[in-house]
Amino acid sequence: MGIKISKHNRDLHFDRDIPDIVVILDNGERVDYQLTDSFWRTCIEIWNMRIGKWIIETYDIKPPGWNKDHPPHPLLERISEREYCLSTG
Repeated sequence: MGIKISKHNRDLHFDRDIPDIVVILDNGERVDYQLTDSFWRTCIEIWNMRIGKWIIETYDIKPPGWNKDHPPHPLLERISEREYCLSTG
């Protein structure tokens, strides 16, 4: 589970020259993440087990998952050259 990012926001907020980023969850946990080549082509998502766990716990998601018509919308905000903060907005 992870965060989907629009192509527009990817191009605006991510730098191809910085492949290694840190996502800081709003509980203070830091998640190191490497942007792959596919991030710049077709798979504009940040997938990580710890981020997925944060989404499930933060949005209190129960099986079988969230309503596809109303998915969670966490906010990913760039706070430095390679750091991003993930919160509920």
